[in-house]
Amino acid sequence: MAFNSLFITFEGIDGCGKSTQLLKAKRFFTENGYDVVETREPGGSMIGRHLRALLLEEGAKIQRSEVLLFMLDRSEHVRQVIEPALQQGKVVLCDRYIDSTLAYQHDFSFELLDTLNQFATGGLKPDLTFYFDLPLETAISRRRSRPESDKIESRPHSYMENVLARYTKVCLREPQRIKVIPAHHPIEEVTKMMEVHLRGSIASSP
Repeated sequence: MAFNSLFITFEGIDGCGKSTQLLKAKRFFTENGYDVVETREPGGSMIGRHLRALLLEEGAKIQRSEVLLFMLDRSEHVRQVIEPALQQGKVVLCDRYIDSTLAYQHDFSFELLDTLNQFATGGLKPDLTFYFDLPLETAISRRRSRPESDKIESRPHSYMENVLARYTKVCLREPQRIKVIPAHHPIEEVTKMMEVHLRGSIASSP
């Protein structure tokens, strides 16, 4: 990738504060003179916007179909948005990416999902990933203030418990890339913890 480009992703269950912290990271990089692209999955590309409505509002009939729709979204997202921005030396901040699939599609093996992710992304992995760790009950309490949840986040309690368990395994697989941030603290404290790693990413970039 081009000089000073960085690809950073933000992971966690709905209600963990990842989207808020992405905006904090955007401000951090902007104030340090970086050109920042903010994006998300699903829905970061033109095709992805249609797929997001299908996945999060309508829902897929079977899990296999859901996985493949997410991969289609990811493939177009990488091609249309992420890779061009990185080639231009920009910082790309993405709300969800490959690790969300590994966590949420827990009926499928890591081996299968790794293969699909590799195929969809061409092997593009983030330089840094933040996982905002939050107990399920706290996340549910935070979400109660929202008008509604999407089809995935409104699945049964047992499903979401499996998502959290799977996220733990995902983090253990790549501890150098994935930084676990305890998200039950006040927003500004969480931001400070995140910024320690952001400063490190700047110091280690070419």
